[in-house]
Amino acid sequence: MRTYWLYLESYTMIFKKEHTALFYNTISGQHFKLYTPLFLLDVIEKLQDIENGYCIEISESELYLQETKDFIQLLRENFCGDVIDLEFTKVKPFSLYPVSSVMKNRERMKSNTDLSLGEKIMEYLHILTLQISGVCELKCESCSSIYRQTISCTSSVYELAYEFIEKILDQISGSRPGTINIIGGDVFRYTNWEKLIFLLNQYPYHYFWYTDYRHILGNEAKLRELKVLNHSTKIIVPGEFDPTLLKKTLQIISDMDCELIFYISTEEQYEIANTFCENNRIDDYSFKPVYSDFNPEFFRNHIFMDEESIVASPVSKQTIFANMNLNTIDFGKLLILSNGDVYANPHFPKLGNIKTDSIRKMIYMELDQGKSWLRIRDQKPCSDCIYQWLCPPPSNYEIVIGKPNLCHVKQS
Repeated sequence: MRTYWLYLESYTMIFKKEHTALFYNTISGQHFKLYTPLFLLDVIEKLQDIENGYCIEISESELYLQETKDFIQLLRENFCGDVIDLEFTKVKPFSLYPVSSVMKNRERMKSNTDLSLGEKIMEYLHILTLQISGVCELKCESCSSIYRQTISCTSSVYELAYEFIEKILDQISGSRPGTINIIGGDVFRYTNWEKLIFLLNQYPYHYFWYTDYRHILGNEAKLRELKVLNHSTKIIVPGEFDPTLLKKTLQIISDMDCELIFYISTEEQYEIANTFCENNRIDDYSFKPVYSDFNPEFFRNHIFMDEESIVASPVSKQTIFANMNLNTIDFGKLLILSNGDVYANPHFPKLGNIKTDSIRKMIYMELDQGKSWLRIRDQKPCSDCIYQWLCPPPSNYEIVIGKPNLCHVKQS
């Protein structure tokens, strides 16, 4: 009796939950689901055995079973695999079984975080957000909530002293994070503005300044300083905004590297903001949804994912492995508030305070005991879902909404 090689391409991923298997082409995004009978379940388990190299032998009688023929046809249609007659090749076609290059496991990362490693641990720091000044007179209703969902200004009674900013920049000088976000309150009211600008200019980071659009008028000179230094400005526009005042702001920033970020909570706010951008020919703008107790329907209709949106775009192997091991939204990020408190995520306990603790120590704390950087979809209902690792990792929206997933596929 003739035998055949049944093989999968190395870019194919298999996700299996009980008697359902999802075959996913990580290059094209093509995929198919099988509700597997016992025979195919055994075949899939053998294909998933890393020692088999994504290739197993099947007999002629197995090949001509209808469920096997249907299975192979789906593999071919989605460019996920095929069969080869052993008469054509006695050499087993060996595909590299997909193994994470992001990290072998989370314990390996922790083993690399010994404090004695010094600057090595600093390599995990990618984005740092500094609240330099908490002073602000706008009294926005959502002031204390939006920064817990996305990067935003938030007021406080403190100012981050110049010497502590100097200390922070000195401590991260060997890590070279790609981005430093600077937020307020009103960032333009920082006491030692000129000293701060001179200090930042000594460190070659990409700086993003976040300011409410209502803070632009009267601070044109400081804004131009940022332009000269090639710093970028993110201009926050609340859902309810004054079109006349925003137009004046646009005139000021017309020749600057500025992006408008509209924080929207309703469909009406989106329509108004979108129309404003079209009518004023604004090119550089984006929308950030903001959750409140009054707009759960808006999130269910526009933010929650379904099967179609999950598989709408190809998800690479690297992204899938990252989703299995770390939170790519939070990983590598630290937030330092104007009172010196340091967070990996403001929803979780603080890691320490910059006045008494080193950034190196706080990164170690997050990797060893923290709840943000390594927060993945390993809880129900996601842990029971076939799309578990194709979905992006849990975000702050899940926390503020009080649901483990923003999804129509598996209801919590």
